[in-house]
Amino acid sequence: MLDVHPPHAPTHTWRDFFIHIATICVGLLIAIGLEQTVEAIHHHEQRLQLEEDLRKDSKVNEVWAADSLHYLDQMIDWASEEALTVEHGGPVGHLTLRQSPPGDVSNPNTGVWIAAKGNGQVNLLTGPRQNWLNDLDWQETNAFVGENSGRSHFIAAELALDLALRGQVTSPATGAELDLSNVGPAQRARVQECLQNLAEAAIHLQSEIISWDTSNRLTFSSAGEQPDDLASDRLYEELRKQTASKYHERHLVFTPE
Repeated sequence: MLDVHPPHAPTHTWRDFFIHIATICVGLLIAIGLEQTVEAIHHHEQRLQLEEDLRKDSKVNEVWAADSLHYLDQMIDWASEEALTVEHGGPVGHLTLRQSPPGDVSNPNTGVWIAAKGNGQVNLLTGPRQNWLNDLDWQETNAFVGENSGRSHFIAAELALDLALRGQVTSPATGAELDLSNVGPAQRARVQECLQNLAEAAIHLQSEIISWDTSNRLTFSSAGEQPDDLASDRLYEELRKQTASKYHERHLVFTPE
């Protein structure tokens, strides 16, 4: 036999039903709100950390740029002066060249930016900041990446000069000079051409680094939070000219505006 018991609570009405549904909905909204709040806080912390890491890279790259520009300045002086030395030395006779200045131009440190692009964290940054960083990335590609970059042309000019000198010159015991006294007219002309090409390649690379360095310094200034506009462009040109005035770019006969 079946035992039938009376209900322990009064029968639910529509009002009770809607209160129950409303309670569930409010609970879900609170849960979603808390989840979104926690996620927003997490993203905010991630953004602050990413900006801090990018700023550290930026500061390191300011030092790198200054060192690279100084080295290229020395290389331009050396290559230009030695090209004149070869020219004034004539086709035959005693001729010596100074050793090239020590140093090199490596790539800037962009590991944080590359990682942020790879894991999608760049989307945490503001739109203007992303625009500045994307422009910086584009300038880096033109200056340092690929066979048509300024750095590639500079390295190619160095190798061409090395090939022109290799087996043709002797270095004294002091290592301070290269002796071209036994080098013939055709080879001397080739060495002079390579020196001139090296000076031009160094000037070109120096110009690209000045542009990159200008963008790098502005990206994490107050300008980095502003959209691209005429004021930002003027600030960029001002800062770029200040930097360029310290280096050989000021000696160019023609400088595009």
